[in-house]
Amino acid sequence: MRRSPRGPAIVNAVDLSPVRCNCFCPGVIDTPLARGHFAAGEDRGARERELTAPQLVDRLGCPEEVARPACFLASDSAAFITGAAYVIDGGALAWRGVKG
Repeated sequence: MRRSPRGPAIVNAVDLSPVRCNCFCPGVIDTPLARGHFAAGEDRGARERELTAPQLVDRLGCPEEVARPACFLASDSAAFITGAAYVIDGGALAWRGVKG
């Protein structure tokens, strides 16, 4: 990758230097940051339910559930995958609703 005076950027210029560029888009994941957010409210359970309600999978995601796809995308097994976005959000984007 080449340095740019304009700041960080990824450009896929196959004829100059081939770079695979994929991304992962995590949803609500059980991390210290998320736990701090839940604990900052009056009702920790209510805050967690509010954020997980739009998901089809009725729980917080685990860090490993994001790490595995990220490691796969960085591996030789994904050598022909580029320009893709992998949504790891328990089905929130697919569902776009709220369970009753």
